[in-house]
Amino acid sequence: MNEHLFSKSYRKSNKFRGQLMLFALVFGLLVEEGASRRTTPKPKHPTPPNDDPVHQHMHAHVPHKSVKFPPLRSSHFDVIAAIVEDLIDRSRVTDGSHAFLAGFVRVLFHDCVGVACDGCINVDHAPNAGLGPYITVLNKMYHDTGHKIYELMSQADFWALSALVAARRGARKGGQILSTEFRTGRLDCPTSPYTTHKHHYPDAHGDTTMTLEYWKDFFGLTYHETTALLGAHGLGKCHRDASGFEGAWTVDPDSLDNSYYKDLTNSRLGWRQQQIDMNHVQWVHGDGTSGIMLNSDMALYKAIQPKPQVSECSYVSCGPSIVASSVEAFAESNALFVTEFSSAFQKLMDHGLPHGMLSQILPTPVMQHQRTNPVPPAPMQVPIDFMQLVNGPSPFLPERAPHASTSQPLVSVLPNPQMQQQIPEIVSTVAQTSPTKPPSLAESLMSLLTPAERRLVEHEKKLAG
Repeated sequence: MNEHLFSKSYRKSNKFRGQLMLFALVFGLLVEEGASRRTTPKPKHPTPPNDDPVHQHMHAHVPHKSVKFPPLRSSHFDVIAAIVEDLIDRSRVTDGSHAFLAGFVRVLFHDCVGVACDGCINVDHAPNAGLGPYITVLNKMYHDTGHKIYELMSQADFWALSALVAARRGARKGGQILSTEFRTGRLDCPTSPYTTHKHHYPDAHGDTTMTLEYWKDFFGLTYHETTALLGAHGLGKCHRDASGFEGAWTVDPDSLDNSYYKDLTNSRLGWRQQQIDMNHVQWVHGDGTSGIMLNSDMALYKAIQPKPQVSECSYVSCGPSIVASSVEAFAESNALFVTEFSSAFQKLMDHGLPHGMLSQILPTPVMQHQRTNPVPPAPMQVPIDFMQLVNGPSPFLPERAPHASTSQPLVSVLPNPQMQQQIPEIVSTVAQTSPTKPPSLAESLMSLLTPAERRLVEHEKKLAG
């Protein structure tokens, strides 16, 4: 009897134990699947067909650096933006324009082609010709052990911020303010800032369909947004030794405004095609004034028919393109252009940006002109060759090994002398309390805060400590 009861009880307990183990197994699988769904981002594009090498490369899996950065205050961006502003100030070339203004914007676009903006560009790939000097300067500043920007954000984030500062500066000169926000969370490729990958770039000799479809397929832009984004060509100029083309699009290469669209729609300029060499054709003013357009620019307003580069119809005989009305609208209103550009530029900057825990949306960086007590820019008496900034040495870009063990206070390497005068007090205070440890960028930033903000920071420190 007792033996029978024991065996029955034993069988029941075994049955219960088996049910419990099965339940735990199923529950564990469900939890694992749920975690996978939460942490695995949904692919932005469907898997490309096997016979499409361009899209295969575009969607190829490339591991990225995963570095956890501390939460950032808007004051961090304020200081870094001021550093970028000074870099632009000091890149003035002989014609009075600033090489880094357009250069930093171009770096962002070329970085974001592909799966995501990842702080990596193949400088040996023909479409990236001429980007080397800009990348060198940004890389030096990013790894500078005085600024320690590398402790605050990824290189891709720094490139994006630098491009935003440049674009805002260009729009400001044109009388408008960009509404584009800055987001952190971009992941650098393992070999940042360089790579051997060869991405697919838009064809400068393309027609309307090729131009619009590229931006739709690779960046998800509407035709209207693409028309607005290409207004960035109003910044900078083409260089024969880099792109094969020569000249500035508009009269002021430093201004991001609707001059680009005004010129496109101005038939009095007498637009005609110019064969530079066997591989390059551009549009120039027939009235003798300076200014160029590439096929991809002219295709926004005219339904050109390049075969393969020279259009079979002229500016007069080509019909209107499918986005000609957008071009005309932007030509009429600079405010409308900057508004639409801000939205399109946001999509470019956020291309492939991880969402969720990695992404941190912060207010647009405050520029110097928006400060209560603006810091005047360093005086520029004589134009300099911007290559000096690359090949150095220079007083504001010290030659220093990346992440060297010997650090230098921010005050000694800030480019702007007036800005240096703002922070010696906080630097000396920090040095007295910790003479063997030079102040970091975060510590030096305290000097740019108002007294109320400083008290709040100190209060937060006490709570955290």
